[in-house]
Amino acid sequence: MTLDHQHRVLEPVRKVLTVAVLPLQFLVDTPVRMVNWLDLSITTHQSLLSENAELRGQLLLLKSQVQKFEALEQENTQLRELLQSSTRVEGKVEVVQLLSVSADPFVHQIVLDKGSNHGVYVGQPVLDANGIMGQVIRVTPFTSEVLLITDTRSAIPVQDSRNNLRAIATGSGSYGTLQ
Repeated sequence: MTLDHQHRVLEPVRKVLTVAVLPLQFLVDTPVRMVNWLDLSITTHQSLLSENAELRGQLLLLKSQVQKFEALEQENTQLRELLQSSTRVEGKVEVVQLLSVSADPFVHQIVLDKGSNHGVYVGQPVLDANGIMGQVIRVTPFTSEVLLITDTRSAIPVQDSRNNLRAIATGSGSYGTLQ
């Protein structure tokens, strides 16, 4: 060994043995490489599953935020419409919230969250962003009932702005149409 170390006498033999032993080394190393590859694959698969579950949770959170933003955008649009309609109306304007709608299909009435304590009175017109909506028919200190113009018991004078023709519009009993 000392002689080989100092003079490299066995170098050609070492080269031949290295070539001869290489397939044996490859065969012995194969199970270790397979275990390492399998471990990496399982780890990668597990990390992908974990990341996928985390992303699904984030997606649900983002979807709920989008729904909130859409609701706020819709509310904002309604408020802008109300503000524009209130600029055309002279006198005092009171913004109210809808508390309930009559469940009877033949009665078109709603209940609002303002009453006589807020200056609401019987006969007062009720407007929305598109124009007249109905008339107050009953008032309590904190709420008021409104008969919608689509109710069959409702009638309102109207005037065509193009030719100044006057008429009376009556409720048809179905939402969205008048006679």
